[in-house]
Amino acid sequence: TTLLVIAELAISLIGVSGIVAVFLTARPIGNLDSARFLVIVATGCLVAFLAFVPVWLTRHYAGELDIWRTAAIIALVSAVVVNLAVGAFAHTSVQQVAQSFAGHRTPSRIGASLLTLIVVLLMLVNIFGWPTKSNGTVYEVMLFVGLIQMAIAFASLVMSKDHEV
Repeated sequence: TTLLVIAELAISLIGVSGIVAVFLTARPIGNLDSARFLVIVATGCLVAFLAFVPVWLTRHYAGELDIWRTAAIIALVSAVVVNLAVGAFAHTSVQQVAQSFAGHRTPSRIGASLLTLIVVLLMLVNIFGWPTKSNGTVYEVMLFVGLIQMAIAFASLVMSKDHEV
């Protein structure tokens, strides 16, 4: 049930972000806010999808290790595909945002990078079963870190001055 709660939280945050984006579009929305909203939606959809993967896999695999290892492989592949799709879909916005971030190492940007690194490391722990066996707790923590990333992007969107006139 923890996985389903994570999926519900991800979908709820996407919905609230959509409402905020509607209010932001009363004025011209900047590239930075567009990129933030895209990150929220993409990450939320990915987290929600990945929360259901182990549920689907339990129908086809008997071994618990196989379920979590396979789910982590699907998570890694899905994360790469979603990031490539976001980059292709919002190439101009992402490129402008990346240029504005170049050379700026603020705590929030360093934190976002560390969270991404943590997610990838947790995926690899479940894929290789080292230093602990592949398990559901590691997978759930990985999804929870994804929710934290969404929350940070949401807070940045709400508190942004990029959309102010």
